[in-house]
Amino acid sequence: MIQPDCFVSWRTRRWVGGFATALLLTLGIPAIAQDPPDQLPKAQADLVKAIRKVRDLMAAEKYEEAAQVMAAEVKRHPNSRGTLLAAAMATQQAAFGVIQDPEKRKAGNKYFHDAARYFRSFKKAMGGKIPANLLEQYATVIYNDACSFALDGDKEKAITVLKEAVEAGFSEYDVIKDDADFQSLRDDPNYKKRFDELVEQVKSKAAGPRVRT
Repeated sequence: MIQPDCFVSWRTRRWVGGFATALLLTLGIPAIAQDPPDQLPKAQADLVKAIRKVRDLMAAEKYEEAAQVMAAEVKRHPNSRGTLLAAAMATQQAAFGVIQDPEKRKAGNKYFHDAARYFRSFKKAMGGKIPANLLEQYATVIYNDACSFALDGDKEKAITVLKEAVEAGFSEYDVIKDDADFQSLRDDPNYKKRFDELVEQVKSKAAGPRVRT
């Protein structure tokens, strides 16, 4: 992810080390994301069990297994808003765990793709609208999906998904302008202009420097 030059990978910088934050977020799913009453008891009970499994697997650094637990949960409850949101957040955290192993950095892209897929399904289940308090998380997950497509070598998909992230509200100008994951787009005359236009869009709406912890 980190290249031997001035570019720094956003996905690597987004690694925060502790999975407890993501797990607390998933267990504290916003009320608006809760499922209809007729679906809630079973889906919620299964989700709590899954999150406990994921917590233990994360603690043991078994990140791929943790992601697989969430994938099974989505398969079990594909229309559960709570499950989809939890899967998106926990799977992205698992993906960051996977890519800490240099030999698995490319393999880890699958889990970033999965996290984005779950969040898109959550958006669809919410009637096509992401709750305001989840917009930043959504844009970031989609941005990381674009990074992963770029690293997969799929430039067209990368630029398309990056546009989706920008339209969703991604506003980290200092990140996107130097992100090593998109170096292939900067270097390709067929994509550089489109990439630069998206960078300018982010710059125009950036609220100023922000510090992440």
